[in-house]
Order: sequence, then structure tokens, then C-alpha cells
Amino acid sequence: MLYEYIYQGKNMPSPLTKYQRQPKQSIDLPSQGRYYPQGALEKSSDLDVFSMTASDEIATKTPDVLLNGNATVGIIKNCIPAIRDPWQIPITDIYTVLSAIRLASYGDNISTTNKCEKCGEDNSYEINIQNMITHFSQSSFTDSIVVDKMKFHLRPLTFKELNEINKQNFKHQRTLMQTIPGIENEDQRAEETQKVYNALSELRKNTVVSSISKVEVDNEEETDINEIHKFLTNADKDFFKKVEDAIMKNNEQFSVPPTDIECANCGHKSKLNIELDYSNFFAQG
Repeated sequence: MLYEYIYQGKNMPSPLTKYQRQPKQSIDLPSQGRYYPQGALEKSSDLDVFSMTASDEIATKTPDVLLNGNATVGIIKNCIPAIRDPWQIPITDIYTVLSAIRLASYGDNISTTNKCEKCGEDNSYEINIQNMITHFSQSSFTDSIVVDKMKFHLRPLTFKELNEINKQNFKHQRTLMQTIPGIENEDQRAEETQKVYNALSELRKNTVVSSISKVEVDNEEETDINEIHKFLTNADKDFFKKVEDAIMKNNEQFSVPPTDIECANCGHKSKLNIELDYSNFFAQG
């Protein structure tokens, strides 16, 4: 090849080197590097953020690769090299990381639409990504909660765990919406529907249990995940709801806060809830 003929063996850099991708910005991780296993992270502050490549963008348009999380992991590795194992990114950091890559690749805003609840007019809005990153950076994960004199020590779920939860939920919802309606026998349809609801209930419990590292009560502690699962499975429904709500509230700090909006047609003011799915975050470009 011509390139090899000219440069190989002469220890000369390619003239293209100075035109290679350069970092568009840098970020600090809200977690400050806590919760990462050894070797998963090079550093926790001043991480260089590069824009996506053409190959990265192609990956965002491949549904199966997006759903299993591999596309997102590949993009993070390529755009923020200091994160060596993106599967280990905790929930405290994941949207900061994704938002920074999106900002570097597509610009300052996310465009979205909303139908006015008063007059029905379709409105377009721009959500500033830097404001989102600032919000995430000011959030702090609560390491423990107390419910009815029991102290639950919490851990943030990782991207790998969140992705698996997402996949399971998608599978069950698809069964409810697509497979079960096609079952002609009414009893069989009811039986299959109940199976899906049972699976969703178990997924919900597992998500809560996975967020707990240990429980303290009566000057003793329990760290066995199976014992914690057994306890919460048989707990009073109101008690379980208190634990679940506290954990969800803790995690919601790292979601996009509601945005104040006003209808251009009638002037009606309301709140716009932005739900970003990390499995197709970049596909919304």
C-alpha cells in the first residue's frame, strides 16, 4: 500500500495525525470514582470526551445491538477512553457520561415535542444538555435509608445491571402487547398473562434487592442477598413499598428533572417530564 511504502520503517508520523479527533470537552464524574471495581476507571475527574465516529453512529441504528447494550458500551469506550469498563458505570454517572458524549456529538440541545394538555397544540422544545449535566453533578447518592427502625445500606446499580433489567422488562412487555393477544383460548390467554405479571413482579423485587448491600437491625446485620430477598418477598406490602419508594427516590436524582414549558398557542404552563432511555439515548439524535 502507498501509505506503507511512504511511512513504514521511516518512523515518521502520518500527516493525517494532526487532523485526528480531538476532545470536545471534559467531565468530572458525580460519583468521584466511588463504586467502580479496580481497573474499571483510569480517573474520575477531567475525563476527555470525544465526539462519536461514523461507525459509532451506525451502531446506534442497529436495534439488537442497542438493546443488548453493546453499542452503548462501544460508544463510551471510543468517546471516553478513561472509562475502561463501561459495564461497571454506576447509575450515579451513566447519564452524565451519555449526556457528555451526546453534547460532543450533536450539539447543545435535545429536541422534543409535547402536545398541550389544554388546547391540544403540538409544541417543540429544546432541552439544554449542559444544564442536565450540571443537575447530575449536583446530585448525591444516599448510601443508607431507615425504614421502620431497619437500616438499609444501598449501592448504585451498574449499567450492566440496569441494562439487564431493561432487557427483561422489554421482553415481558412485548409478550403482553404482541404474543398474548394472539392466543385464542381465553383460559390459556389468562394463564400466560398471569405468568408475565408474576415475572414483572419478581423483576421489581429483584431490582430492589439488588440495590441493597446489607440490612442492620437490633444491633445485627444481614449481608446475604438470599436472606434479604426472602425477607422482602414475605414483608408486608406497605413496608416493601416504603423501601422501594426510598430507593427509587434516591435513583431519581440522576434522572432528568421536569422542565417548565409554555404552550405557544394558548400560553398554558406545565411541566415536561423527559424520560431518556440509555439503550437508545443516541438514536434520539
